[in-house]
Amino acid sequence: MIGNQLLLNICIMIAFISIGNQILTNREKSYDTSWRLCIAFSLMAGIVGIILSLNRVYVAPDMVLDFKNAVIVLAAALFGFAGVLVTGAMLAVYVLLYDAGSTASVVEALAVVIMAIGGGLIAKYAWPEWGWRQWFTILLWSVAVSVIAVVIRITDVEAALQWAALYGVSFIAISAVIYVYVNYLKVLSVYYRSYKENSLIDYRTGLNNIRQFEEKFGRIVQNLTDQSLIAMLFIDIDFFKKINDRYGHKNGDKVLEDLGKILISSCNHMDIVSRNGGEEFSVLMTDCPREKILDVAERIRKAVQDYKFILLGGDIVHMTVSIGVAVYPDTVKDIQRLVEIADKAMYEAKRSGRNKVVVAKP
Repeated sequence: MIGNQLLLNICIMIAFISIGNQILTNREKSYDTSWRLCIAFSLMAGIVGIILSLNRVYVAPDMVLDFKNAVIVLAAALFGFAGVLVTGAMLAVYVLLYDAGSTASVVEALAVVIMAIGGGLIAKYAWPEWGWRQWFTILLWSVAVSVIAVVIRITDVEAALQWAALYGVSFIAISAVIYVYVNYLKVLSVYYRSYKENSLIDYRTGLNNIRQFEEKFGRIVQNLTDQSLIAMLFIDIDFFKKINDRYGHKNGDKVLEDLGKILISSCNHMDIVSRNGGEEFSVLMTDCPREKILDVAERIRKAVQDYKFILLGGDIVHMTVSIGVAVYPDTVKDIQRLVEIADKAMYEAKRSGRNKVVVAKP
């Protein structure tokens, strides 16, 4: 029976942590999040603490184990000083109201507040970084305050010591499970963010990949207004196949990496620079004045033409690019055809001699 009640308390804590982690994952935030979300989670922790208190473990008719203080340890470690104060204040008010302001409730509420303040200070100053040292220190502090509070209330020394031993072992066991689970979720979160980032970034050049390009282009289409001016530069490396055939694919990859750096340095930080596949790249501009669009395209063309591509073996090669330019609404009336028209202009640049910029005709 006692084991089942302990398991229920653990399940309640794990359910709360799992829900919180899912919310953070969906919001694409880590545990170090905004203060509004932090306060919201602290309030949730307070509610969970109340639920744990209502599901207290009855070891004997006159001996009760209450694990609401576990959420104070959790709040201090995850939400910091301000967060744990919110959780502690919420639990202290609950204790006072539940026992109708009795002397025992006042002592317990005071213990909760002291526990929350101490835990927050430990997390802020003693061990500010997440880890077992921080968790264990806050845990020991919480156990010590809880035991002292009970010893003050219980006159039977033997019963107090028995309760303290049982509570300390159970509380540490539950906290250990929670720590392992939170740590596990943190590791999963790191892998998830890394995977998500890599799924949107071209691994070779560090630019947006085609998936990210299409997503950002879709947002631009959705937010289109009568004042929108969208320019699309479609870029293809001239005779790139010769580099792969003569110097090998590793040197071809080196050229792609260097071209990515040239594009980043030649464009505005607001421009969407992507590798659309193979040796094809694009620059999507949403804030470039009309008279500057062609200048940007020419700057890129000339920068590539003048660049010395140093291959892995030390050989130096020179490359050129063909660039097609389409502008909405000047040369393209249908925004959905912007990429298609820019691509056609790029092929026109290739057909007409390469190493040039061709602007799509209206």
